[in-house]
Amino acid sequence: MKQGTRKKIVTICLFLFFFVCRGQVFAHGVGLTLESITPEGYKTYIDANTLVPYQNEPTRLDFEIWNAEGKPMEFTDMWVRIEKERATIFAGPLARARFGLTGFTTVFPFAGEYTVYARFENGEKTITETSFTLPVAGEDALVRSDASKVLLTGLAGFILGALGVYAFCGRRKKFLPPHT
Repeated sequence: MKQGTRKKIVTICLFLFFFVCRGQVFAHGVGLTLESITPEGYKTYIDANTLVPYQNEPTRLDFEIWNAEGKPMEFTDMWVRIEKERATIFAGPLARARFGLTGFTTVFPFAGEYTVYARFENGEKTITETSFTLPVAGEDALVRSDASKVLLTGLAGFILGALGVYAFCGRRKKFLPPHT
């Protein structure tokens, strides 16, 4: 096999690996993002670590606030409340993270729509308040999703393995003694 062909196959393998495994490699790049523009003109975001939060599964929620010019806003802390049909699932303060995004991990006990309220504060002063509607899928959707992930990962692994063997089988001839 030619050296150029081998490089192409390895490049394709790496591309497929990052395409298939991007959820594990870039966790926050593939999750659900909800945006709200407040009356003051601030853009607020909730980023979930999955495209679809599932009932009874841990979900990471990160919160951000940006000004009208598209720059991140400084805040010291925030208050978050999560409700479903007027029942409070979580309510409490969050201190701004020293590095990374400010957020927490929670488990949603029921499928359906939740309302997430967020109030960003700077010391004693409220910067803005906002709310989001967060859809949560039932456990039956999680089973279907997990099965498809296993099949897709298995198929990708098989393809990458086959391409890898094909790419490097030409090297084997250099190291084997000639047949007698």
